[in-house]
Amino acid sequence: MGMTITEKILAAHSGLNKVEPGQLINARVDIALGNDITAPIAIKEFKKAGAAKVFDRDKVVLVPDHFAPNKDIQSAEQCKMLREFAREQDLTHYYETGEMGVEHALLPEQGVVLPGDLVIGADSHTCLYRAMEICGETIEDMGMAGRMTIANMVIEAGAKNGIIAPDKITEEYVKSRAKRGYKFFQSDPDAKYVDVREYDCANIEPQVAFPHLPENTKGLSEAVSLNVSIDQAVIGSCTNGRLEDLRVAANVLKGQKVHKYVRLLVIPATQWIYRQAMKEGLFDIFLDAGAAISTPTCGPCLGGHMGILAKGERAIATTNRNFVGRMGHPESEVYLSNPAVAAASAVLGRIASPDELKAA
Repeated sequence: MGMTITEKILAAHSGLNKVEPGQLINARVDIALGNDITAPIAIKEFKKAGAAKVFDRDKVVLVPDHFAPNKDIQSAEQCKMLREFAREQDLTHYYETGEMGVEHALLPEQGVVLPGDLVIGADSHTCLYRAMEICGETIEDMGMAGRMTIANMVIEAGAKNGIIAPDKITEEYVKSRAKRGYKFFQSDPDAKYVDVREYDCANIEPQVAFPHLPENTKGLSEAVSLNVSIDQAVIGSCTNGRLEDLRVAANVLKGQKVHKYVRLLVIPATQWIYRQAMKEGLFDIFLDAGAAISTPTCGPCLGGHMGILAKGERAIATTNRNFVGRMGHPESEVYLSNPAVAAASAVLGRIASPDELKAA
């Protein structure tokens, strides 16, 4: 019996010829990742255990992206702990606010995370077990931004590992970024899967996730018909804060004005994306429309800062979760959509389709 991509990666990092589900293995990781929420917990345990040095200064990565720039004294203390530990351990990959980005977008962009790597990340969107491998014609024609969005979201579908087979598109993205060697793995034709599901993506219209679960979706046409008013729109996050996403939003917003009583927040996922969006004139479009542009941060996605909802408020967001209280008050609501729908909704003040702006 052959192996899947995930099994091959785990085997390669365990010094084994083959691994299978249920097997206990001892695997060496390429990257151990922490952010300003999770790393302080790890640092405290590290010191409590009496450890003096990390196993490899090049493989421990710290990204203060959740509450940074610091929103209050407590978050400042959290970020300070990362900074001091990074200095103490002389870590290669510590990203201060001016270099920081949303970790899941930043590390592939910087060539720190590469194909074939085994990464353990202290963040729930760094997916690690029960693999979901996605393939097909739609994926083959999809750019890296879309593929990374899917990989980020598989955790909401019950998987903990989102795998897409590397190809020419992957190679083109990685070759100029990689800071070390990498290896492409492919699943064997006779690899065993728990389940195989097939979808005709041509027959799936854009979806909107209604409160309070990402899987509580409705087709865009139905969502529009319900006339759901909004108070805030957020375009950004690990799922939809890449340059391609900002281009999509700008295309919808060009020549439009954000609704008088709606707050539109645009949050590029990394500093490189921020600079490139500025160079391309996307910021002019956002500002002319009445949007606010933020430095990279996870902020509003987890209800941290930069866009907290008050009681009874509704937001449409390109983020990844819409649990009760996820973006603020427990009696607020979050609806999840793609960047085009979020942008159109910001203009019309309700969940809307971009086609409605074209028809106006």
